[in-house]
Amino acid sequence: MSNGKFLITDVVDESFIEGLKKFNFEADYFPQITNNEANEIIQQYTGILVTTKIFIGRKFLERAAKLKFILRAGSGMENIDVAYAEALGIRCLHAPEGNRDAVAEHALGMLLALFNNLCRANMQVRSGLWLREENRGIE
Repeated sequence: MSNGKFLITDVVDESFIEGLKKFNFEADYFPQITNNEANEIIQQYTGILVTTKIFIGRKFLERAAKLKFILRAGSGMENIDVAYAEALGIRCLHAPEGNRDAVAEHALGMLLALFNNLCRANMQVRSGLWLREENRGIE
């Protein structure tokens, strides 16, 4: 017996779809779906997985009579009217630590670029200047 249908609106690993099947959900995988297309078919789904390309506001939620779960593949929930969804009894979940490694790597890269004048030196070299001492970094 099915627990309902899940609409997947972006690229996910096959293991996510297999996990849904283990919990007796049917998975409709439409990674190229637009916001308008999702809005047209949402009434048949128990769950939806979104990234930032799908906006889930009041009008969307009012069409989603069967919806019980909204999953956000990522950390931010700014594209979902969470308060209204939860008032309707829809559970909203996200992955706040999903990109923590990338954020940490980016922060370290930015610090290294700053301490070693990489951006400024890059622009100068592209302009034909080689100011080695002026761009010596910090160890």
